[in-house]
Order: sequence, then C-alpha cells, then structure tokens
Amino acid sequence: LRLISGRARPARIYALRGWRWPIVGAGILIALLAVYLPLVAIALRAVCRTLGQGLVASNFTWRFLDQAMTLAHPSNAALLRSLGFAALTAFVSFAVAILLAYRLDHRRPIQRQIVIGVSLASVAIPGIVLGFGYILVWNRLPGFRDLPVQVYGTWPLLVTGYVAAGLPYALVIVMSAIGQISPNLVDAARLHGAGAVTRLTRIVIPLIAVSLFTALLFVFVRTMFELPMSQLLLPHSGPPSPALIVRLFGNDDEGIASALSLTTMLATGVIAGSCWLIARRFRYGTGRTRLDHMVGLSGHR
Repeated sequence: LRLISGRARPARIYALRGWRWPIVGAGILIALLAVYLPLVAIALRAVCRTLGQGLVASNFTWRFLDQAMTLAHPSNAALLRSLGFAALTAFVSFAVAILLAYRLDHRRPIQRQIVIGVSLASVAIPGIVLGFGYILVWNRLPGFRDLPVQVYGTWPLLVTGYVAAGLPYALVIVMSAIGQISPNLVDAARLHGAGAVTRLTRIVIPLIAVSLFTALLFVFVRTMFELPMSQLLLPHSGPPSPALIVRLFGNDDEGIASALSLTTMLATGVIAGSCWLIARRFRYGTGRTRLDHMVGLSGHR
C-alpha cells in the first residue's frame, strides 16, 4: 500500500557521544566561512562608499540601496525583470510538470523510468552549454535564423531557456509525489464517472499540494539566480539581475552591485517565504474547516 508520506523510512539516530561538540563546531565554522561571512561582506559593501575608508561613520551611505530600490534606476528595473521572468518560468514549469507527471503515472513503469532518467540527465547539462545551444539554433542555424519572427535576443527565448533548466527539477518532485498516491483513489473516481480533469483537480492536486508548491518555489528561486542562461540569452529589452550584477562587478561598480545582490536575495527570500507561509496557513485552515464541518454533521446526526 502506497501512502502520502514525506519519507520512505524513519530517520536513524546515531549517538555521537564525545564527538558531538567538535562536529557541531566544525559545522558552524564551515557555515560562517562559506555562507555568512560572504553575505556580511556584501551587506557591508552595499552600505559603504568605499572599502578603503573602513567601517567608520562617515563612510556609511544608503545611496546604493536607494538606487537598487528606485523604480527609475536600471538596477531596480533588472530586479523587477528577473522577478517577472522567474514567476513566469515557475508557473510554466509547474503546469508542464504536473500534466506530464499525471500522464506518466498511468503508463508502464519503464516509461516512467525513461522520463526520470532523461530528466536527471538534463540536470547534468550545464546552463552555459544549454544557452550556447540556443544561440546556435536561433542565431546560426539556417531555417531557424531566417524565420519571419525574431526569436533570438527576445525575452521569450530567455524564459524558454529558464524553463528548460528548471523543468527537470519540478518534474522529478511532482512525479515523486504522484507516485506516493494510492492508485485505488484514482481508480475509484474513474469508476464513479469522474473525468481526467476532475480526477486531477479534485484528487491528485489537493493530495500533493505541498509538493507542487515546493516545486513552484524551487524553480522560482533557482531562476532568480540563473547566471549562464541570463548572460548568453540576454534580451534586447534589458538584462536580468544576475547578468547586470556580473557586469557591474566587472566595471568596478561594487557598491551598486552589492546593493543589487542584497536586494535580490531579500526580495526572493521575502516572496518565497511569504508564499510558503500563506500556503501553509491556507492548507491547515482548509483542513480545520473541513474537520469542523464533519464534526458538525456528526453532531446533527
């Protein structure tokens, strides 16, 4: 019997005894050196005029952060552009992943394994290789290059590259969640006359809502910081924030580059965290409402 579960088996606890504190200290040290120290350096550079003057009161400024949050500034336009591209990529990957995973769940196991293998293999393709392939197809290859509609240098091509890079992750997450649903639920709904759309929207999606939302947010966050695709498929309408950050660092504009990096991380974290909290509250609130409704019906009986 297959159940809705986040784990295939329970966690196994190991007794570290005397090694507990050395391991904890090593983990904290690695986290400080690899994650927190660079973030602190970026935050300090975003609020300092120059690095040479040090951390003195006269060297602190809000000018770079104000530019990154001003609508008319190019850095803020790049951030808003990246947010729009990431949101569109997340929803397209979400829709394609759930439809493909739902169709494959009723196929033979060998077909599912082939699709999962292809998805995992596509994850191994670097973004720079995939982006270069798009350039060769739409800017070099005869037939595609001479189309009446210009594709190369437009934002739809960039979003297509984002979807190609993020879809395998969403597909694996959704297929794993659908594979944990008991087939008896879907078979019973089919016997009672429920169509494919009804089974998908009334049974499958509510049961795997957490996994679906996880895939959506994962693709969104990943797309916000996708650098190789953003640089190679740069649209004429303007660069997204990763490409602009690299360009600013290359031009020794470290202050605005650090401010844009910090603003991008904060905006991504706030949006993803807020959506996750809202989704959890909606999920548990809906569950409590249904439970209260069932209790009320039982009382009336």
